[in-house]
Amino acid sequence: MADLDQLDKEIISIIQAQFPLEANPYDVLGERFAISGDELFSRVQKMYDAKLIRRLGAVFDSYHLGYRSALCAISVPDEEKVQEVADFISAYPQVTHNYYRPNKYNIWFTLTCASELERKVIFEEIAKKTGYSDILYLPAIRLYKIQVNFNLTDSKEADLKAPDSYREPGKIVVEEFDELSKELVRQLQGNLIGQRQPFSFVAQEVNKKLADELGYEINETVVLQRMRNWKFNHTMRRFGALLRHQKVGFSHNGMVVWNVPDEIAITVGTIMALQPEVSHCYERVRYKQWPYNMYTMVHGSSEEEVEAVAQRIVEDCRAQGIDIVPEMILYSIKEFKKVSMKYFL
Repeated sequence: MADLDQLDKEIISIIQAQFPLEANPYDVLGERFAISGDELFSRVQKMYDAKLIRRLGAVFDSYHLGYRSALCAISVPDEEKVQEVADFISAYPQVTHNYYRPNKYNIWFTLTCASELERKVIFEEIAKKTGYSDILYLPAIRLYKIQVNFNLTDSKEADLKAPDSYREPGKIVVEEFDELSKELVRQLQGNLIGQRQPFSFVAQEVNKKLADELGYEINETVVLQRMRNWKFNHTMRRFGALLRHQKVGFSHNGMVVWNVPDEIAITVGTIMALQPEVSHCYERVRYKQWPYNMYTMVHGSSEEEVEAVAQRIVEDCRAQGIDIVPEMILYSIKEFKKVSMKYFL
């Protein structure tokens, strides 16, 4: 991790999920940390230049936008072919994350499509072009938590409260997007680092594209109001800094896979989501050859820390009279691809 002072650690911990949706966000943040907006802006820029911050922008919920997102895995028995197959899969713009995790199913990727037909076509192409057809399609049944927020301080101020309830992607109502909203999504899903007034900049960019078509120009007030509405109804999960977690001290992440009886899955998922080190907690479909239904992504500075979190989940469940064990921990050994999804392109 780059040499950060305590104030830098506090700032980078907060701006991941608590970046102000205000006209002058750096001034608002500066008041919070008792420094000027210019100094705060400079500190954030330096952390980006040090490659601790990947981008500053919005993260949208695929389901609200009418897209289908799912975890997928393919079995490539020939280890010498893994990189070649991974490169082929990563070339799809619909693939946002792609990792090597030692297992029979050793290439794990996230696929986001506009339709089930699109997903089937991609799977058929992968099988045909690579010669490997043993592919798992693991859409979420319930989403208990998705909070990729890394706290670099000893304070709990940057820790986010676990959701009070789960969501079922299949029941999420797709929001209607007019052309203005689509263009706002296109702009907000980019990288707005380096913009002192990012939402005014977004308004200017939208006007360049749509002013003639709309017959009027928008300002940052319109941008902010739509963003606040999207955040309220979960269309936009957050606006903030996305970090390179390996560079800020979280060098290990493991996907803990569980086989939990369906009748207690909701109770167990709620317990799992309470762990601050768990960034993702999903209940997914099962298969005969892959009978696991619960997935928790755990981040830590070592494998021992990841395993300790898994054990804490076991103990918390036992305290509720539930006896479960982690079936396996699949560590992300190699990152083939990690980007944010681009919608409405």
